[in-house]
Amino acid sequence: MHAASGVRVTEIALAERAAFGPLRSSSDALLVVIEGGGWLAVADERQRVAVGESIEIPAGAERLLVTDGVPLRAIFIEFSFAPQLQQADAPNGSQAEE
Repeated sequence: MHAASGVRVTEIALAERAAFGPLRSSSDALLVVIEGGGWLAVADERQRVAVGESIEIPAGAERLLVTDGVPLRAIFIEFSFAPQLQQADAPNGSQAEE
């Protein structure tokens, strides 16, 4: 697992006929399948996933990743921040007007 400012990256490795979850996160996430395949259930939807695919997972959605006879490896990227615009100073040092 790797964590940096606002992002956490985790490698998931599942054996044949294994499951990861169900889990819920307060962050938006991206799942990138790098080996094998299986099924991903997000909230009430279930979809097949295979090597090379990436799937967006919204914050707060329950998720379950399941293999179906072959091992699966994936990279799970969680985005734990919301970018915010900051007010910049005007060139003369005064605050910029909105």
